Amino acid sequence: FISLLPLGGDLITRDIKENLNIATDQAELLKVKFGTALAEEADPDAVITIPGRRNRQDRSISAVNLAKIIQSRMEEILDLAHGEISRSGLEEDIGEFVLCGGGAKLREINNLTQLMTGLHSRVGSAAENIRPIPIRTSTTLLTPLALAWPWPKPTAWTNANSATKN
Repeated sequence: FISLLPLGGDLITRDIKENLNIATDQAELLKVKFGTALAEEADPDAVITIPGRRNRQDRSISAVNLAKIIQSRMEEILDLAHGEISRSGLEEDIGEFVLCGGGAKLREINNLTQLMTGLHSRVGSAAENIRPIPIRTSTTLLTPLALAWPWPKPTAWTNANSATKN
C-alpha cells in the first residue's frame, strides 16, 4: 500500500515562523538544529536564543515550546496518514510507516509515530533503490517514488546490467 501526503517539513517551518514571528530561514534552522517531534522528550531546561534582525532584540524560546509547535503539526500529519491507511482497508496488513523528507529526520519522530498509530516507522531513502527512475518528477516525490517503483528483483537487475556491459 502506498499513499503520498504532500505535507511535512515546510509546514512545520511555517508554523515555527508564524508562532515566533521570525524569518523563514531562522525557523528552518530552529527546526533542523533543535527540533524534536515529541515535546515530552525535549530538555525542559534548554532555552534557545534567536538572534534579532533589523534592530530587533534577540528572542528566546524554550526547547519544550519549540517541540510543542512541531509536535502539533506532526500529530496532524500522522493523523492524516493513519486515516489514509484506515480508508484503504489494509490496516491489518500494514507493518510499518516509511517516512520521507526532511520532517522524517526530526528527533523522536519514530516514537511519536508509534504513539499515534501503533505502527513501527523508519526513514525511507531513495538510496534503497539506487537505479534511475525512468520518468521526470519533482525532487519532492523522488524518495517515495523510488521506494514505490516496481523495480525488478536485484538479481534480475544485476544480470541485465552485466549483459549490457559485454
